[in-house]
Amino acid sequence: MSTILDAVITALEAGSLGDDVQTYALAACTGELSDVLEGSTVSDPRRRVGITDIAGAAPAWLSAIRVEGFRGIASGDTLNLDPGPGLTLVVGRNGCGKSSYVEALEVALSGSSVRWSGRKHSDWKKGWANLHHPASKPVRVSATLTRDGVGPVTVTRTWTSIAAEADSAVASLSSGTLAETGWEDAVQATPPILSYSELGKIADARPIDLYTPLYRILGLERLTEALEALLAAKKAPEKLAKDWKTEAKALAAELTDVDDPRAEVCREALAKRAPDTDAIETVLLGGATGDEGPLAALRALAGVRVPTPERVVEVTRDLAAALQTCAALSATDTKRLHQTAELLEQALAMGLGPEDDCPLCGTETPFSADWDARATETVTSLRTRSAEASAAERALQEARRQAQRLATIPPALRAPPEGMELPDIAEAVALWSQMAEAGDATLVAELRDTHALYAEAVERLSAAATTALAEAQDRWRPFHHRLSALVEQADAAAAAAAQAKSLVAARKFLADLTKTLREQRFAPIRDRAQQVWARLRQSSSVSIDDIRLGGSGKRGTLDLVASVDGTDAPALGVLSQGELNALGLALFLPRATSPESPFRFVVIDDPVQAMDSHKVDGLALLLAELAQDRQVVVFTHDPRLPAAVSRMQLDAKVIEVRRGERSHVGVHVRQEPVRRYLADAHKAARASTELGDRVAGVLVAGHCRSALEAASTRVLRGRRLASGEPHAEVEALIRDTRGLQSLVALAKYDGTHQANKIFGALNNQSPRLADAFRAMKEGAHGSTQGYSHSLLDLIRDTERICHWVQA
Repeated sequence: MSTILDAVITALEAGSLGDDVQTYALAACTGELSDVLEGSTVSDPRRRVGITDIAGAAPAWLSAIRVEGFRGIASGDTLNLDPGPGLTLVVGRNGCGKSSYVEALEVALSGSSVRWSGRKHSDWKKGWANLHHPASKPVRVSATLTRDGVGPVTVTRTWTSIAAEADSAVASLSSGTLAETGWEDAVQATPPILSYSELGKIADARPIDLYTPLYRILGLERLTEALEALLAAKKAPEKLAKDWKTEAKALAAELTDVDDPRAEVCREALAKRAPDTDAIETVLLGGATGDEGPLAALRALAGVRVPTPERVVEVTRDLAAALQTCAALSATDTKRLHQTAELLEQALAMGLGPEDDCPLCGTETPFSADWDARATETVTSLRTRSAEASAAERALQEARRQAQRLATIPPALRAPPEGMELPDIAEAVALWSQMAEAGDATLVAELRDTHALYAEAVERLSAAATTALAEAQDRWRPFHHRLSALVEQADAAAAAAAQAKSLVAARKFLADLTKTLREQRFAPIRDRAQQVWARLRQSSSVSIDDIRLGGSGKRGTLDLVASVDGTDAPALGVLSQGELNALGLALFLPRATSPESPFRFVVIDDPVQAMDSHKVDGLALLLAELAQDRQVVVFTHDPRLPAAVSRMQLDAKVIEVRRGERSHVGVHVRQEPVRRYLADAHKAARASTELGDRVAGVLVAGHCRSALEAASTRVLRGRRLASGEPHAEVEALIRDTRGLQSLVALAKYDGTHQANKIFGALNNQSPRLADAFRAMKEGAHGSTQGYSHSLLDLIRDTERICHWVQA
């Protein structure tokens, strides 16, 4: 099974998602999403994660369970198991301590127990320690697992005393750490233990309780975590973008009722599908509404400045003085003075003397000797008087211009904004504007009085405009602040919206991929579960037609499509208790026997409860089938299961648990393949009269040979697996070893090249043993004539040889 990240990368490469989406999807799967959102990059996009973390752990077989002071066992024997394929039945009456071994294994591997996990009532956790165990001594449970290529590893959980909390046990390993074994994750994904408590819960299980265990085995939990990470990550940017849009929408609605041109511009900008924040920013900076409109008029009106009274007095005084000066010079013909002065200057320029006649009238010698001096003086006088008259006229014109300029009406007063058109103010303004066209005398006489009225009117009007403007600003200020904040957050909100969109796309991609992988990976598990149910249902009328995983995450469901005699029916509602237990096994075994699981053993506590005899037979056959390549350990108080195994001659080792005084528990091997084969040999020997000596001899020799093969195989497996040799290599070695003699040599001397020593070694023990060994080799093929003792002697000698091999 490929890693989850391999599947993600392959799907991304086959798609056309944006770079951000791909980055978020990868980062969520590698656990680096938060770093990526803060600006980092995915450090190792090919890092291996997922189901192969479990599959990479070395296969492990169960060798022993030890209990000291836990549950029903104060002290007791170690439950030793053969670490290899095979069926072991651990039997005993109710209350003898069987389930305590199962729970001890469960706690040793996982640190908890289904029995008390999730229970609200404290009594469930108070009964974990044995009351007969000394209070001062620590409590321990341990499990020894034999790992391929490694050898035995013992994991121990220790409590300080029986007064400790149930979940307070401290874990320790004989070598390495739990993390190195890979068992911590595997015991959750592919739990090898089905306790009585868990099996009994299926009838009351919620859909999520049935869904979660099966989903774990698919190795998709990393994708589930990635989906949850993406869901959590998108909340912040989504909220930021949503809050921004909500505020923009609210502002647009509120601005509808605001009588302000800025509000209209901003409302229109916000109403666009993509709000025009540039237009809003222009408004906030004082632009966008231009120099027109009521606000501009109010600003202009509030800014109107009237001439000061001092300036009016000054201008009026200057005008009056200019008028007076001009009035004093009013009799003077300035033009004539100017012309006369020019004429005299021309005469002086001609240099006329006493002897010259007048060039204009012809009078003879009118010029005296001092004429030119007097003429020069006259020109100077005329020029002075002319200049004075011109200056007075210019001063009058300037004074008149200044007076008229004072009376010019500013544009803001010509068309006041709505609400500012006050009659008395308008009248004062009109009077003042008339001053611009009034005569000099009117200006001198009325300018100051008209100004006083005008100034008072303008002051009132400007104050009213200032107040109106301030009120408008007060109304606008909250919107200004909110709009400013909106504009400031616009880029962040847009980036957040884009990020949230990418996160949503990444999550959708992973959700679709999860669904596809879930269907692909669940298909063989579903098929196996249906096969198990078909084997266990026997004569049941209920058919499990399909098993479906629905929903996802905390809303996941396991849907059982069932029918009764062809009619659709709710599975859990129509199944009997025995059938529910069978269903529990059908759902458990595909998980426990998953190829990805490092555990090569399955431990089941009391699966026979409430099953009828037909289903017990089906269970026995199923367990024997599983035991071909798995170590299957079944705890039961029901005698029907070992009886069915014996009746159908299925290979199984039977161990009995007995409870003594003060919770001391003993473990006794009651039946194993060697003993069963020898028991079968006894039956054949006792039936020799009916069968005939020859047939009986062949059967006895065959059973004895099988017993010796079983003993040799057990020794070989135990030694090789304990040394760390992989199970597959051990099984291949057993399978490829030809002949009984080679197999015994391999078990006894750890090498087939020592096969020729077997007869000599047995002969040294006793010549009869060598003869018995020869009889087993040859008798199984049709002849025991070389053995001179009875068939019962052959059985006893075989038992001695088995002990010799196992010594």
